[in-house]
Amino acid sequence: RIEKLENSICALPKLVILDLRACYNLEVLPDDIGSLENLIYLDVSECYMLDRMPKGVADLSRLQVLKGFVISQSDDE
Repeated sequence: RIEKLENSICALPKLVILDLRACYNLEVLPDDIGSLENLIYLDVSECYMLDRMPKGVADLSRLQVLKGFVISQSDDE
């Protein structure tokens, strides 16, 4: 039952894949996630409690795949 990823995960600069799929209770990602300079794949599919991405995601220049995060949703749906 992961609710929060600790900032210590950001001390893994060689991390390439971060698969958090089906962490249903995950509410937040670390603000320093942008320091994962080699991250190319981030999966937050089925992380239903996660309602925002930290600003640091914009610093992930090598990120190629971001799965499972809805940027916006129309009220009509």
